[in-house]
Amino acid sequence: MNTQAVDRPGHGWPDPVAAGPPPLRRASVSDSTGGGAGQHPRRDRASLLLTTFQKPLNRLDDWAARAKVRLVRDPAAARWCAFQLLENGRWGEAAGAFLRCLEITPGDVDARLGLARCQAALGRHARAAEAYEQALRVQPDHLAANFNLGVTRVRLGQLGAAAAAFRRVLELDPAHARSMFNLATLAETEGRLSEARCWWERLSERAGPRRIEALIRLGRNLLAQGAGGEAVETLGAGVLARPCDPEAVNALATALAGSQNGNDAVRWWLWSLVIDPAQPAVIEQLHASSTGREPAAE
Repeated sequence: MNTQAVDRPGHGWPDPVAAGPPPLRRASVSDSTGGGAGQHPRRDRASLLLTTFQKPLNRLDDWAARAKVRLVRDPAAARWCAFQLLENGRWGEAAGAFLRCLEITPGDVDARLGLARCQAALGRHARAAEAYEQALRVQPDHLAANFNLGVTRVRLGQLGAAAAAFRRVLELDPAHARSMFNLATLAETEGRLSEARCWWERLSERAGPRRIEALIRLGRNLLAQGAGGEAVETLGAGVLARPCDPEAVNALATALAGSQNGNDAVRWWLWSLVIDPAQPAVIEQLHASSTGREPAAE
């Protein structure tokens, strides 16, 4: 038996990527499934390329250059390379790699979403929205795609379409806090304070990281609608949970001043200046309250 032919690495198999891992060895009788000595085992080219491309991240340049030629017929390896480029901020090259993936497998939703992320990172929000919509044609109930489409629509100034996307997310997940938050913010932006109040109330009733912020925003909403007593109660709960937030403290002080609780308002304004002394508007409010006149308009 000629052991040199069996044991010599890479015999008949060129290294797919220069300076990559050692190429696969020739099969021996013990690891061959149907032939004899000197035959190769069955190999999957996509698996081979994936193994080769899983190298340290300083080889991204090599991957990006070779992906254009080497991975045309290997969707798994092309997809893996595209996501590596995406996660390392190589947005333009990642977008090209995702487009090549989609040429091979047009129905790949993850590749379509990766392409949308690249387009958004490059500031091409119209193209990102188009990519999200194409992904949703294949998988309409994809929660992340619906939410990101809404965010992209906001960046494009299409607030009505954005609100529709966020409502679709809530149909899929009624407890999705970020969609509630965004819907409340959109309603306030368009002057629909009553609708915004409903969303803030719904969000403030749920436990979670956004509850306190929702309480504060609800209190400011109530204050804008002239519900001073409710605003004081709501903002007080928010400030107790977040006592070092100057915006929340100032909103509470303003609500107290509007409810004829001037002394309490002064105390909270003073506390706000302890938190952040560089607040000319608060200093003006304190000066106005001490002299009994209205503060100057901004």
